[in-house]
Amino acid sequence: MTRIMRHTGTRAALAAGIGCAVLFAGAADAQTPATAPRPPANRLDALPSCYALAKIKQPARVADRAIFVLLDQTTLFDASLRQTIQSAARTNLKPATEFAFGTFSAFLDNRYTDVLLGGRTDVPLLPAERDDTGKSALRVLDQCVGRQLDYAKRLTDAELSKAFGGMSATIARSDVFASLHDFSTHVVAPAKARSKTLLIASDMLENSSLASFYSNRSVRKLDSAVELERVKSAGLIPDLKGVRVYVIGAGLLNTAGAKNVAESYRDPQTMLALQNFWSGYFKAASAELVEFGKPQLLRPVE
Repeated sequence: MTRIMRHTGTRAALAAGIGCAVLFAGAADAQTPATAPRPPANRLDALPSCYALAKIKQPARVADRAIFVLLDQTTLFDASLRQTIQSAARTNLKPATEFAFGTFSAFLDNRYTDVLLGGRTDVPLLPAERDDTGKSALRVLDQCVGRQLDYAKRLTDAELSKAFGGMSATIARSDVFASLHDFSTHVVAPAKARSKTLLIASDMLENSSLASFYSNRSVRKLDSAVELERVKSAGLIPDLKGVRVYVIGAGLLNTAGAKNVAESYRDPQTMLALQNFWSGYFKAASAELVEFGKPQLLRPVE
């Protein structure tokens, strides 16, 4: 009898390992080198649930948190800023997390606001729910959940790296207002998570038919009240109620072709005016602007 139970347990563990490997192909074990994961069949629902594999009813609870990253492909980020963006995305991927990563620039040359990756990590069972679940099913679930999180982080790294590769300073326009409104309305607002964090990786310099924050190849000193009224009149203030917002990259300029210091220098007053405008914008959107990185963040995204 004992032998049969051990043999059954071994078979269950083996089946769990095979099933998890199939679900999350490309997610390496801790002992193997990191490899690029296979792209998901549905990039907007990138993670299969482990509850189906374990044959356990999935809890109906909403996610604890949501992390959103929106990348401006007109902004060139150095290695340090890229590392901050990827680290923020990875460290905020935990159990019971909704996530979505998008890009934007302007609606020209086949560039537009797009969601690269979206999904949700499984909500863990409560202690009482675990007590009511068979041990073999729990083994399958726990092993799968570990691989699910590893796969999500590897997939995040791969998609963000690909997005960085598509960035260019030669894009003629930058529709920050319209893109942020679309992403917020269609991706951030519908999320059901109890807390939401939005990381915007952008120079935050609008350059569209509505407004331009540039002057003589540098940043224009803004009249915050005037610019905010312009955006409100255009109906481009999104509903971001309760969302915690971080900005990284504010004021970044491509200085490769600058002829003198004046073309590349952003004085403190000009940067403060830019920050004041966006503070007013996010207040109007009912969001909390936690940090405005000029360009680097000085504390972790949470």
